[in-house]
Amino acid sequence: MKLLEVKNVHKCYANTRRVSEVLHDLSFAAEEGSFTAIMGKSGSGKSTLLNCIASLLPIDSGSILVKGQDITAFSRKQREVYRREDIGIVFQDFALLPFHCVLENILLPLHLAKKAVDQAHVEMLLQALDIAQLTTALPQELSGGEQQRVAIARAFVHQPKLLLMDEPTGNLDSENTHILMEMLKELHEKQKTTILLVTHDRDVAAYAERTLLLQDGKFIEKCDNH
Repeated sequence: MKLLEVKNVHKCYANTRRVSEVLHDLSFAAEEGSFTAIMGKSGSGKSTLLNCIASLLPIDSGSILVKGQDITAFSRKQREVYRREDIGIVFQDFALLPFHCVLENILLPLHLAKKAVDQAHVEMLLQALDIAQLTTALPQELSGGEQQRVAIARAFVHQPKLLLMDEPTGNLDSENTHILMEMLKELHEKQKTTILLVTHDRDVAAYAERTLLLQDGKFIEKCDNH
């Protein structure tokens, strides 16, 4: 079953001198429980695409369906509920709250959605991401790799339908990148959450089940990784 369908999406940015088309008639689908990587160079449109799917940016034409619902037609309140309850987000500019401990950061989506804490699920995340010993620490006391693992736990904690990740290893060295991606792959196998990850790193993309190559707002190649 298709969880995500992007259909003929166009997205432009305009300034006083010209209009630039960032996404050009873009279409693809992600099956429920799948793990898809979108790879491309800086400026290829991959982060813009993720922001559109997160309903943080409007599109100019086309449609984006999640579980059959066109999120581009949502009201502001519907978009807020969608971001709070249906998706998890790990973007580079989504920082942890500095004056809240690790556990408070992880549980934040549940508090915002007024959902009960599933203690067994939280414990599983803490163990799977090797951060159980860090629950009382503040974010500024963590390494970059540990902060990213906490961000992933926060994105998974409310068991979203769709997890969106923008360069989750962009600030990590190769060793911590490998550790993080192995943990993410294991979590995906356990949770069967649909994951859409954008990256410029071919080694990171290889952890996904398939890779879509984006160039100048168009997909130029699609391949299965396994």
